[in-house]
Amino acid sequence: MKRNIVMAMLLILTSGCTTARLVKRTPYTGNTIYAAFGDCISEGAGADPLSNCFASLTTDYLNKLHPTITLVKYGEGGSTTQSYVTYLPIFLSKLPATNPQPLARATLLIGLNDLLTIYDGCDSCTSNGPYDRGLRSVTYYKKEIQSLIDDVMKYNPNCNLVLCTVPDPSNDGKGTFGPFKPAGLIKEFNKKIHELGDANGLPVADLYKVMMGHPEWFVNGDIHPNTDGHAVMAWVIESAFEPDTKIPMPAVMLKAKK
Repeated sequence: MKRNIVMAMLLILTSGCTTARLVKRTPYTGNTIYAAFGDCISEGAGADPLSNCFASLTTDYLNKLHPTITLVKYGEGGSTTQSYVTYLPIFLSKLPATNPQPLARATLLIGLNDLLTIYDGCDSCTSNGPYDRGLRSVTYYKKEIQSLIDDVMKYNPNCNLVLCTVPDPSNDGKGTFGPFKPAGLIKEFNKKIHELGDANGLPVADLYKVMMGHPEWFVNGDIHPNTDGHAVMAWVIESAFEPDTKIPMPAVMLKAKK
């Protein structure tokens, strides 16, 4: 039984962190930068202490393989993809151009605030009700994520950029938050992330799939992952950065399998 569970987790990871047409990036050595782009989760919201956030944990692990990596957290609390299109060029302009090498690795995780805007009732999106507003927002979401990808890759065409799907704190309506409305919209958002991964040759860390069914990995009644959730996220993201390396599962995932 335990063997079957392990195999299932490996299948989830394999299907969630690779794409059909990955572009092989030149490996970096020496001093490099890893940037966590996105909303407040990329800043570490929900982790206690902040050193247990997914970006810090990922940096700690990567430093064992590729020292020395410096983390910069460019998460903007409350950001939607629309607002982050404005913030990202400002963040990129703050990165040092030399020593360490510019932006060797990056993650992009954003979308929960887009969903919350629709959840609360974005009347300016369209006048045909929440379902139509949601469907229309999917198109904008994809265009804005592509714009963010373009900005990062223009800054450094050789950046190892990992796209992250949006984890569902409502756990499809079974958790302590939500569910988002209209039902199923988060799946449409994440479908676009996978499409963009394929179109741009980028790996996708499927946080949604791995964290689904585990409301205990989120802050009670909140959208943010808790400390355990950040540990899980780090494992998925590390495996996307290092697909040829067997990444040890965090204790919280091993406990969940028992």
